[in-house]
Formats: sequence, C-alpha cells, structure tokens
Amino acid sequence: MGRYRRASTCGYCYDTGHTRRSCPQMKADAAKGDRWAQSNVQRYQNAAKSRKCSYCSEGGHNKA
Repeated sequence: MGRYRRASTCGYCYDTGHTRRSCPQMKADAAKGDRWAQSNVQRYQNAAKSRKCSYCSEGGHNKA
C-alpha cells in the first residue's frame, strides 16, 4: 500500500515546493537587509557545514 506524500510547504512564504531552509524569498529578503532573514540564512548555512554523513562519516552532506 503506497503512502501519499503532500508537496512541502514553506513556513516563510507559504508557497509549495520548498521549505523555509531553501526559500528564495527569505534569501532575497536577507539580501535586502532584513536582519531576521539574515540570521536564519546564516544559521542554516552553518548547520550545513557541520552536517556529517552517517554512512561515510564525511562532512558537508548527509546520507540522502
């Protein structure tokens, strides 16, 4: 029996097809000078740098 998966919805701009982490609107707002968006973009970039793969134990990516 298959499982229906709904398209992801962004918590920032509420469009479908992406999440807040990869929202182009938030990145554009950060470039315009929105401090809240800048801090979130920076936080997401730092989290991606510290990511570690559970399969090969290398940094910068995950198992998926």
